[in-house]
Amino acid sequence: MDLRRIKIAAIFTAAAVLLTACGSAKDTGGKTTPVSELEYTVDEQTNTVTITRYNGSAAEVVFPSEIEGKPVTAIGWSVLHKNDTVTSVTIPDSVTVLNDEVFQGRKKLKTVKLSKNIKEIPKNAFIRCESLESIEIPEGVTAIGYCAFHSCSSLKSVILPDSVNYCDRNAFNGCKSLPEVEYRGKIYKNSDGDGAWDMYDLLMGIRKENPEME
Repeated sequence: MDLRRIKIAAIFTAAAVLLTACGSAKDTGGKTTPVSELEYTVDEQTNTVTITRYNGSAAEVVFPSEIEGKPVTAIGWSVLHKNDTVTSVTIPDSVTVLNDEVFQGRKKLKTVKLSKNIKEIPKNAFIRCESLESIEIPEGVTAIGYCAFHSCSSLKSVILPDSVNYCDRNAFNGCKSLPEVEYRGKIYKNSDGDGAWDMYDLLMGIRKENPEME
């Protein structure tokens, strides 16, 4: 047996394994958060999952779209309760419901990618998320709840999709860094300049001018 051939073959095999490992690490960047770091409930009637708590310490959280072979359709109340490490959250498109106060008070939360299939930003959803700089609200969202973005003092950019036809009071109050909001191709500036946005009055006025929004 030619030992030199065996050694050469072993070297190429090892190199192939290393290349594959490197490729795998690169390809799995941004992988979903392990289920072991999550608490969740299963609705036996609908066969769906609600994630109720994240218990990990990572800065980036990517919620899974499926647990136990069942779709994740909801993110529960205060899912990051008392967590001071998370700066980025990605919510899969399987999710259709965000519960009230879902990310309330998470002062280090800077970026959020919302599911394309939610219909409402609930009340107090991002209240006092002081590091949140921008938010892209998906087309299909029809309502923004009471104090949803209240006191998001770093928020600099908001684009409301055409589908939004209701915004509750105080939704954007305290957004001191937000100079304007884009909605239906128009720019609406904060005339008070103090973050006391009253999107409720703005949208009510627009709805009166456009009865088809009712």
